[in-house]
Amino acid sequence: MTIYQRNKRWAYRETATRPDGTRVRISGAPGYFGLPNTKEGAKAAAAKHLAHTLATGEVHPPGHRARQVDAPAPRTTLAAFAPTFLETSGLANKPSTVDTKRWLLDRHILPALGSLELGAIGYAQIEDFKVRLAASMGQKSINNVVGILNRLLVVAKKRGEIDALPEVEWMRPDAPAFDWLRFDEADALIAAARDEWASMIRVALRTGLRRGELIGLRWDDVDTHGGRIIVRQSIVRRQVTTPKSRRPREIPLAPSALAALKSQKHLRGPLVWCYPDGSALAPRLLARELERTRRRAGLRPIGWHVLRHTFASHLAMRGVPILTIKELCGHATITMTLRYAHLAPVALADAVATLEPVTAVTLGGRNRPI
Repeated sequence: MTIYQRNKRWAYRETATRPDGTRVRISGAPGYFGLPNTKEGAKAAAAKHLAHTLATGEVHPPGHRARQVDAPAPRTTLAAFAPTFLETSGLANKPSTVDTKRWLLDRHILPALGSLELGAIGYAQIEDFKVRLAASMGQKSINNVVGILNRLLVVAKKRGEIDALPEVEWMRPDAPAFDWLRFDEADALIAAARDEWASMIRVALRTGLRRGELIGLRWDDVDTHGGRIIVRQSIVRRQVTTPKSRRPREIPLAPSALAALKSQKHLRGPLVWCYPDGSALAPRLLARELERTRRRAGLRPIGWHVLRHTFASHLAMRGVPILTIKELCGHATITMTLRYAHLAPVALADAVATLEPVTAVTLGGRNRPI
């Protein structure tokens, strides 16, 4: 045992044997054991330290705190942050929207970028990711996936996970063409429909309801006396949610649509169209029945959204104002509805014609337009 003084402070050092047989050097000062700064205090402290090491194998005395350098905090990967992003999305989005985000993350984003730290995702990584996506999807779909990734990074920045957002260059897809049925094609589809599918197809063509809105339509939402329906809910992926526009909308019923709904009346449950036990229909069943019906009608392949496009297109061709079509369809923005404006050439010509004088009167010997 060595007892010594340095800078007026007494200390000790000694060699001890741990319980496992290894020899270690111990050292310290009286203050670690609450003893006075004297030679006798150093001796007493050395004895206590030696006894502590022999009993526990620890090199440092009980009151000692070894100097530690804080390790850098682990950086969050995209995969680790994804659950937080989805939880945050659930506060502002409908459950169906969160499900879509989760699906896109699991299917495309996490396999490609999940192992990267959030701060390591920059312009180059996003561009490489877009190239990978382009092998299996179009430009609009690529924008949808990259949009989810960009939103995740925005949330990460707000939560202090990254300092800056990477630059994103969006694809510029051409305006998507939409399909719709001519008047005779729509009539042929209705004629080819069987059983209760005839009423659903007729109502879809006469109201423009989305597929989820058709599945979620309840008898409480149908006013047969007033000849109208109020769209209050939609069923998407077996989840009841609000309409896409997030607000109810009222749609007057054409006589043929009203008759179709009256013919569909049943006691199986609150939904207008449902399984025998009253539960909501599966989207795949609707897709299968529409495919069978269009084949019987001799039409090209179509989906349920084509019936919605047909409703809006026929209104435009009949000269219905664009803003009225927007309200009936429940579009969030007028931009969605303007796709149908080109189908109303007569209405557009009539609008321009209103700029011309209606007639002329003689004022002070001159013909002046009114």
